Amino acid sequence: MAGISKIVQRIVPSDLRRANSMISGALKSGYKKGSIYAKEQKITGMRKTYTKSKSAVKELKTLKFTKEDIPAVAAAIVGVAPIPVPGLSFVVYGVGHAIQYGIKNADKITSLFR
Repeated sequence: MAGISKIVQRIVPSDLRRANSMISGALKSGYKKGSIYAKEQKITGMRKTYTKSKSAVKELKTLKFTKEDIPAVAAAIVGVAPIPVPGLSFVVYGVGHAIQYGIKNADKITSLFR
Protein backbone atom coordinates (compact mmCIF):
# COMPACT_ATOMS: atom_id res chain seq x y z
CA MET A 1 0.00 0.00 0.00
CA ALA A 2 2.85 2.40 0.77
CA GLY A 3 4.17 1.92 -2.78
CA ILE A 4 0.91 3.17 -4.29
CA SER A 5 0.97 6.20 -2.01
CA LYS A 6 4.45 7.18 -3.19
CA ILE A 7 3.43 6.82 -6.84
CA VAL A 8 0.35 8.99 -6.30
CA GLN A 9 2.48 11.62 -4.56
CA ARG A 10 4.76 11.82 -7.59
CA ILE A 11 1.87 12.07 -10.07
CA VAL A 12 -0.45 14.48 -8.25
CA PRO A 13 0.82 18.08 -8.05
CA SER A 14 1.52 19.39 -4.56
CA ASP A 15 -1.02 22.23 -4.77
CA LEU A 16 -3.74 19.75 -5.74
CA ARG A 17 -2.80 17.46 -2.84
CA ARG A 18 -2.86 20.44 -0.47
CA ALA A 19 -6.28 21.63 -1.70
CA ASN A 20 -7.71 18.09 -1.40
CA SER A 21 -6.30 17.77 2.09
CA MET A 22 -7.64 21.16 3.22
CA ILE A 23 -11.12 20.57 1.81
CA SER A 24 -11.49 17.02 3.10
CA GLY A 25 -10.12 18.03 6.51
CA ALA A 26 -12.59 20.91 6.77
CA LEU A 27 -15.50 18.68 5.75
CA LYS A 28 -14.56 15.97 8.27
CA SER A 29 -14.00 18.50 11.04
CA GLY A 30 -17.26 20.33 10.35
CA TYR A 31 -19.25 17.11 10.09
CA LYS A 32 -17.80 15.93 13.41
CA LYS A 33 -18.57 19.27 15.10
CA GLY A 34 -22.13 19.09 13.78
CA SER A 35 -22.48 15.55 15.03
CA ILE A 36 -21.33 16.53 18.51
CA TYR A 37 -23.68 19.51 18.55
CA ALA A 38 -26.62 17.39 17.39
CA LYS A 39 -25.88 14.83 20.10
CA GLU A 40 -25.66 17.52 22.81
CA GLN A 41 -28.90 19.14 21.68
CA LYS A 42 -30.62 15.75 21.22
CA ILE A 43 -31.38 16.49 17.57
CA THR A 44 -32.53 13.48 15.56
CA GLY A 45 -33.68 12.54 12.07
CA MET A 46 -33.41 14.93 9.16
CA ARG A 47 -32.58 17.86 11.43
CA LYS A 48 -29.48 15.94 12.58
CA THR A 49 -28.34 15.47 8.98
CA TYR A 50 -29.05 19.15 8.26
CA THR A 51 -27.06 20.21 11.35
CA LYS A 52 -24.05 18.10 10.34
CA SER A 53 -24.14 19.39 6.75
CA LYS A 54 -24.52 23.01 7.80
CA SER A 55 -21.59 22.67 10.19
CA ALA A 56 -19.44 21.17 7.41
CA VAL A 57 -20.28 24.10 5.12
CA LYS A 58 -19.43 26.59 7.88
CA GLU A 59 -16.06 24.90 8.28
CA LEU A 60 -15.45 25.11 4.51
CA LYS A 61 -16.12 28.85 4.61
CA THR A 62 -13.18 29.32 6.98
CA LEU A 63 -10.67 28.09 4.37
CA LYS A 64 -8.56 30.75 2.66
CA PHE A 65 -7.28 30.24 -0.88
CA THR A 66 -5.35 32.52 -3.22
CA LYS A 67 -5.95 33.13 -6.92
CA GLU A 68 -3.17 30.67 -7.72
CA ASP A 69 -5.07 27.95 -5.85
CA ILE A 70 -8.18 28.20 -8.06
CA PRO A 71 -7.25 25.36 -10.49
CA ALA A 72 -6.36 23.05 -7.60
CA VAL A 73 -9.55 23.88 -5.69
CA ALA A 74 -11.70 23.35 -8.80
CA ALA A 75 -10.01 19.99 -9.43
CA ALA A 76 -10.47 18.99 -5.79
CA ILE A 77 -14.18 19.83 -5.93
CA VAL A 78 -14.63 17.88 -9.17
CA GLY A 79 -12.76 14.98 -7.58
CA VAL A 80 -15.30 14.89 -4.74
CA ALA A 81 -18.35 15.44 -6.95
CA PRO A 82 -20.29 12.32 -7.98
CA ILE A 83 -19.33 12.55 -11.65
CA PRO A 84 -18.20 9.15 -13.01
CA VAL A 85 -15.51 10.38 -15.42
CA PRO A 86 -12.03 9.00 -14.73
CA GLY A 87 -9.34 11.66 -14.71
CA LEU A 88 -11.78 14.57 -14.85
CA SER A 89 -10.12 16.34 -11.93
CA PHE A 90 -6.79 16.35 -13.79
CA VAL A 91 -8.49 17.78 -16.88
CA VAL A 92 -10.11 20.53 -14.79
CA TYR A 93 -6.75 21.20 -13.13
CA GLY A 94 -5.04 21.56 -16.52
CA VAL A 95 -7.78 23.74 -17.98
CA GLY A 96 -7.68 25.93 -14.87
CA HIS A 97 -3.95 26.49 -15.27
CA ALA A 98 -4.39 27.17 -18.99
CA ILE A 99 -7.03 29.82 -18.24
CA GLN A 100 -4.80 31.36 -15.57
CA TYR A 101 -1.90 31.48 -18.03
CA GLY A 102 -4.16 33.09 -20.63
CA ILE A 103 -5.34 35.73 -18.21
CA LYS A 104 -1.82 36.56 -17.02
CA ASN A 105 -0.42 36.73 -20.55
CA ALA A 106 -3.40 38.24 -22.39
CA ASP A 107 -1.31 41.11 -23.76
CA LYS A 108 1.27 38.74 -25.25
CA ILE A 109 -1.40 36.52 -26.76
CA THR A 110 -3.38 39.38 -28.34
CA SER A 111 -0.20 40.89 -29.79
CA LEU A 112 0.32 37.68 -31.77
CA PHE A 113 -2.94 38.31 -33.66
CA ARG A 114 -2.25 41.93 -34.61
